[in-house]
Amino acid sequence: MTANLDADSRTFAGEAHVRKPVLFVLDAEFNSLGGAERQAIVLAEALRAQGVTVEFVYACTDRTLPAHEDFRGFSLHRVFYREIKLLGALHLMWVFAWFVLKRRHRYAYFHVHVTKLMAATLGLMRPWLGIPVVAKVSGHYEFTGGILDRRRRFHPLLGPLRLLTKRVDYMHAISQYTQDILRENGFRPSQILAIPNAVDLTRFSAPTKTTTETVRVGFCGRIEAVKGLDVLLDALFDLPAVDGKPVTLDIAGVGDVVADLEAQVAQLSLQERVRFLGEVTDVPAFLNTLDIYVQPSYAEGLPNSVLEAMSASLPVVASDISGNQDLVEEGVTGFLFPAGDRDALRDKLGRMLSDADGRWSMGRKGREKMEQHYSTDIVARQFAKLYYANQT
Repeated sequence: MTANLDADSRTFAGEAHVRKPVLFVLDAEFNSLGGAERQAIVLAEALRAQGVTVEFVYACTDRTLPAHEDFRGFSLHRVFYREIKLLGALHLMWVFAWFVLKRRHRYAYFHVHVTKLMAATLGLMRPWLGIPVVAKVSGHYEFTGGILDRRRRFHPLLGPLRLLTKRVDYMHAISQYTQDILRENGFRPSQILAIPNAVDLTRFSAPTKTTTETVRVGFCGRIEAVKGLDVLLDALFDLPAVDGKPVTLDIAGVGDVVADLEAQVAQLSLQERVRFLGEVTDVPAFLNTLDIYVQPSYAEGLPNSVLEAMSASLPVVASDISGNQDLVEEGVTGFLFPAGDRDALRDKLGRMLSDADGRWSMGRKGREKMEQHYSTDIVARQFAKLYYANQT
C-alpha cells in the first residue's frame, strides 16, 4: 500500500526551538529557479509559517560564490564540485557525502528535490547518518534519461544510482504516474509517499482581464521542445474568431526553442495574434490577463503552471499525460487532448471558447480543487507530520 500522510489540525508554531531543522537538498543549480526549485522554496516558506526550520544545500560549480549565505531568511549552503568528464559525478557524491557526514547531528530529516546523484549519495550514506531521507521525483528528468528511465535500466551509471536510491526511507511521488513508475522500478509500495506539489493560493485571484477586444489564451513556463508549443501554434492557426473577436496567444517564459517558435509564427502569419513576453516575474498578474490556460506538454511531473492557472480560476486545456491527468478533470476543470494532436487541441479550444459560462464554471471548480487538495498549508502539514513523526 502506498504511504500517505493525511493532514491534521496540528501546527508546529512555537515548537521550532525544540526541533532540529530539515535540510532541503537540491541537485540542480539553485539560481535557475526551475519548477523543482520553485516548489522547494514554496514548501519551505509554508513550513516556516508552521514553525519548521528549513535549510538548503545545492551542488554548485561556481567557486566565486560563498559557501554559505542567507536566502530569503533561509540558510543556504553550497557544495562545490568540478565538472570533469566521467569523474564529475563521483566528485560531487564525495564532497556531498562529507558535507552531510559532518552535519549529520544537526538535522531531523533530509528532503531531496530532484532524484539524481545527491539522492543516491544519501542512500549510500543512510546506515551511517541515522537520519531519515525522502527523495522527490520531480518528473521529466527522472523519467527521460534519469534513474527511472526503464530504457536505461542497465546503464553502467544509472543502474548503481537506482540501487543506492532504493535505500532511502521514502520516495516522494507527486502524481499517480510517478507512483506507477516507481513501482515498475522496484521501489516498495510502503516506500512511496504520495503528496502533491503545493501552490500558495494567497497569491492568486480570479481573472481581472480588462480588454474585451480579443479572447486571450496563454502559456507560462520553460520554452522547450517538450512543452509542445509548436502544436499550440498550429492549433491557433486554424481557430476562427469568437463572436468577431480574434483568439490571441501570450507565451511567457524563456528557453531553447524561442527562435524556432518565432519562425513558426512568421511562417503561419500569426504575428498579430501571438506575443512572446519573455520571463515574467509576476505570474499571478499574467494569469489575470487570460481567458484560457493551455499546457500542451509531451511530459510533465506535476506542472506548477497548471496548479497556478487553476489557482487563478482559469479553465485549462492540457495534453492527456502524467501530471496533467492528476489536475485536469475532463469537462469539469478543463479539457484533455492527446499530446501532439493539433486537431484535437484545436477542437477542445474551440469548444471551450464557444462557452463563456462553461469556462467560468470550470475555472471556479479548478480553484475549489486547489483549495481542497493542493494548498501550501495542507501539503506543509503533511510533511511536518512526516519529519517529526518519531519525535515527542
